[in-house]
This record gives sequence, structure tokens and C-alpha cells, in this order.
Amino acid sequence: MLDILSTEMAPPDEGRLVQMDADTYYADPCPEPSLSQSIAHVLLAKSPLHAWLQHPRLGGKARAATKAMDEGSLVHALLLGQDDQIVEVDADSWRTNAAKEQRDAARAEGKIPVLAGELDDVRTAVNAIRLQLDLLGMKLDGASELTALWTEYAEDGTPVRCRARLDHWIKRRGLIIDLKKSRSAHPKACVKHVEEYGYSIQHAAYTRAVVAAHPELAGRVEFRFAFFELEEPYCLTPAKLSGEFIELGQARWRRAVNIWAECLRNNKWPGYADHVVTLDPPPWAVAQEMEESCE
Repeated sequence: MLDILSTEMAPPDEGRLVQMDADTYYADPCPEPSLSQSIAHVLLAKSPLHAWLQHPRLGGKARAATKAMDEGSLVHALLLGQDDQIVEVDADSWRTNAAKEQRDAARAEGKIPVLAGELDDVRTAVNAIRLQLDLLGMKLDGASELTALWTEYAEDGTPVRCRARLDHWIKRRGLIIDLKKSRSAHPKACVKHVEEYGYSIQHAAYTRAVVAAHPELAGRVEFRFAFFELEEPYCLTPAKLSGEFIELGQARWRRAVNIWAECLRNNKWPGYADHVVTLDPPPWAVAQEMEESCE
């Protein structure tokens, strides 16, 4: 494994919000490999080795684009007024070579391919979702797709470059709005989404990013999730995290910063274990066996 650390680190970036194209952001524009919310979630939910593999400046193995990813990106683009990012393909399906070539060419340019017959349906859903957002006091009238660049410090004082990409930021209200396309926007499902995808970490990272850029907003930044369904009746659930969820996310983000700093410093990225692990049966399995043995 190559040592990606230079002998002289660039000065820390104390915090700024900038406009940046998606390709530049996802390639990581920082002087050193930076920590994002998604990488932090992989780091904690899986291992540093998994995080290393997915990081564009380290392992560089990006996830292959899927129809679901394209659909999510399409909805985001329409909701955030970025129609220029959409490439409409005049075809009934992706089965033909011509359609596939147009799809792949669009993705190569960082744009979002969509079949002509599907675009109208998505626009209908987006209009319904936007109307609900407006009625709920979450009108998207601020700045979209802002990149946040800032520096965290590990417990040993090591500076850690960080980056985030905010769906929507309304500075006058100190409000971050994050859009989440979901199979179910039922509040109970939203809780599962927050835990499964590390959204509490996102809350912590994005809030700290904004405060780093605007220290005067410390303690006054609000974060709202908008979970929505693309199927009729296009239900939308606005959500905020409880105090307990926020504290959990903050603790996880701090832990990720410390682990990231150590891994970068030593250029060592462990997997799940570096020694033989003893596996014990879960209590329910033991209880079940005892119960069945007594029958």
C-alpha cells in the first residue's frame, strides 16, 4: 500500500461554504484525503479497510451507478432546480445499444440519464413533493448543493480535513434541508433509515461544517430531513432528530474523526479483526435450544 501522506501538511481549513461541481467534490478536492459523512459511516459500521477502499483518494473503488441511484439524483436535480444536469434519452427502455450508449455517456459527463417516458412521471411526483415542502415551511429558496470544507481536530490534536455536500442551505434561517428518497416515509421507517444509513452522523458533520463557516450561528443551526416517496400519493415526512439521536451522532462523528486521524497518520487500515475472535452463541439461540430440549 502506498503512503499517501506528504511530509508537510497544508494549513488547516477552518471552514467555508463554496459552489463546486459534483465531480470535483466526489473526487475530493482537499490537500489531504478528507473525511465525509458517508466515509465516516462506512468506517464505523464496517471497518477502516472498507472506508479506505471506498475513498476516492485511497482505494478509489466507487459504487457502480444503478437505476435507483439515477432516480434519486434525478429527483434531487428537479427539486433543487438543476434541470441542466438531466439528459433525456428518447427511448422506451435501456435495452438497445443506442440507449445504453447515451446513458453511459451522460454518466461519464456527471449528468443524470432518464428515459423520456419516465421524466413526466417524475416531474409529477416532484411537483407534489415541492408543494408539500412549501406548505410545511421548508420552501427551497436558499442555496443548493453547497460544498462545505472544514477541519476537525482529533483528541490528540491532529487536524482532519472534512467535506460535505449540503442539499440545501438557507442562511437567513440557519436551516439545512436534506432530501431523502425512501421506499417508505412512514415515521417508523424513517427511524430505521437514520440508523441504517448513518444520518445521525450526517447531522453532526453538516451542523459542524456550517458552524465552522459561520461561527456566529453556533447553537442556532437547524437540520431538517425531508423523507419522501415517489409513488402516489407522494407522502412526505419532515423530520428532525431528537436530542438523544443528536448526541449519538455527535459521539459517532467524534469517534470517526479520531479513527481517521490515526489511520491516516500510520497509513494502516485494519479490517474487522487482527487476531482470532471467539464467537459466542446469542442468548436467544441458547434459550431456544433449552426450550426444544425439554419438549
